[in-house]
Amino acid sequence: MNDDAEPGKGRLETLTDGVFAIAMTILVFGLHIQQFAGVVSAPQLTAALLKQWPGLAAFALSFVVLGQFWVSMHGQFRLIRRADHWLIWLNITYLLFISLVPFTADHLGRYGAIGPVAVLYGLNLLALSVLQLAMWLWATRQCHLVAPDLPESVIKRGRRLGLLSAGGYAVAVVMGLVAPGVSMAIFALMSILSITRLDHRLVARRQRDGATSAASD
Repeated sequence: MNDDAEPGKGRLETLTDGVFAIAMTILVFGLHIQQFAGVVSAPQLTAALLKQWPGLAAFALSFVVLGQFWVSMHGQFRLIRRADHWLIWLNITYLLFISLVPFTADHLGRYGAIGPVAVLYGLNLLALSVLQLAMWLWATRQCHLVAPDLPESVIKRGRRLGLLSAGGYAVAVVMGLVAPGVSMAIFALMSILSITRLDHRLVARRQRDGATSAASD
């Protein structure tokens, strides 16, 4: 099958947006409402709501994480001009792990920051980071899916952002084995870096430092 018979970039983006939307919506199904028999007092209801905080925290974190990955994917697709067979299948595999986030988030909400749950959640996000990086590396390989004149600095920035993301989640997985609370903090930190674009600033500074060193040599 030739590339002309493959779904176009527009259809791939539509599928991606749809899977993200569904995954972000069904996250709320992980929240469970306690059932009461008879009249409920205010203290009982307050206590029941307070018990929901792990689930609410997992919902909020996972919703932000999915938003963060969607924004990142949107940025990649702005620079990718077309899709080929392998980019499509890398993207479909990526969407498989997007669809898995509600499952791992539900475990996080039910059982809290314990080792196996932190590792499971971290592996889910690590897989997303690695696959997103793989898509960028494939698309920019000899610039065959991006504009031929796309600056090398932009390609390198995307590569380094992907490595930063994958590296952060890899550390979170390892920490999940020994200090699950630290692992949770790393998940939150990765989202903060993405939302505030501090990750872009860190990568840009690294690129400037590298260019300065090369010029001085």
